[in-house]
Amino acid sequence: MSSFGDWPTEYQVCGDPTWHTEPMEIDLPPDQACEVAIRVTTDGSIEKRTGSFQVTSHWSTRAVAKEMRVFNGSWAILFVDDDRDQTDEIPILAALDANSLLYDHWDINHDHGGNSPTLGYMADYDQIVWHNSWWPTTAPLSAGDVTALMSYVDGGGSLFLTSQLFLADPEGPANFITDYLGVESYTVDPEYEHLDGVVGDPIGDGLSFDLDFPFSALRNGDAFTPTATATACMTEPGGMTVTAANDIQDAGKVVFMAVAANAIPAEGADPNNLTEVMGRIMEWLEPQVPADVDDPVAVVLGSRIDGARPNPFNPRTEIDFRLSRTGASGPVRVEIFDLAGRKIARLFEGSLTAGPHTVTWTGTADGGQPVESGVYFVRLNTREGWNAEKLILLK
Repeated sequence: MSSFGDWPTEYQVCGDPTWHTEPMEIDLPPDQACEVAIRVTTDGSIEKRTGSFQVTSHWSTRAVAKEMRVFNGSWAILFVDDDRDQTDEIPILAALDANSLLYDHWDINHDHGGNSPTLGYMADYDQIVWHNSWWPTTAPLSAGDVTALMSYVDGGGSLFLTSQLFLADPEGPANFITDYLGVESYTVDPEYEHLDGVVGDPIGDGLSFDLDFPFSALRNGDAFTPTATATACMTEPGGMTVTAANDIQDAGKVVFMAVAANAIPAEGADPNNLTEVMGRIMEWLEPQVPADVDDPVAVVLGSRIDGARPNPFNPRTEIDFRLSRTGASGPVRVEIFDLAGRKIARLFEGSLTAGPHTVTWTGTADGGQPVESGVYFVRLNTREGWNAEKLILLK
């Protein structure tokens, strides 16, 4: 395991409660998985650091390394630069910098051959800023982009989409506009040049500024009526909404701005500047920060184990878990493993609807024989990945 500079790094493996810093050997049966948890102790700096964890097979000598990154003092933000060959992202990135927010910059056209980030890549980030500028283009978000963003938000991710192009040429499932962006109905290109914040709104309160377009022909932002679940943040002179915030039940948060964010003046007295606006948006999108945990838990999207009641237990425990819409769209398995990573019992396999569910474990293996007292793990497997929770059986 390579270190993160002077940040101490430790790991746990196969449920062993001891934190290790030196290489160690373990025996795994064929086709058996083993959980690994990494713990990095950071300082007060705001910076990104990279380390890696390597596993080497004594049988084949094959070595596989997994790169890991820590965003310290900031949410992990992915900035998706989707403005063709323009450089309109520069003032938005400067606003993130001014708010001391750390981000990775994915330039679709310049660095990735026209390819957008995949869902698996986006899932590693707390927040996504997806930026279209004011320059006309065909299908600013593809159907694949929309589907991936829907799954990302289903899993609890936070999205800020700034695009004055998408509603004019939407792609992908139609409910992305209503259920995720919070748009009930809309008007394309009303050609406004001024925005006002909604009084009392955490994003819009006190805002009033002229938009800065280099040419009048680029005043092609859209306006809309928000759905019942979305809250208007900024409006154009005609009273229609231009920016809305949508806190989606059992999922993540979305802020949709139907004009290019780079049209907001970079200079101006607070709060009427891009730095203040971006700071407010990103703060509203703040993901829920989980409590510190001492047990290995894999990072998944929305589907998760909520806990077991009672725990410790004897003779039975009720295991609560929740499925996102993405997790419920594929096969679901709930299984019990021991500390060595051996599967003990399969509690459920099949299909379930999105939402909360409960299964029961009576402390028996698949063959019906009782297991010994000790520590076990219940693992939820969905198409999003897996999530585990420690169980303690006391006899």
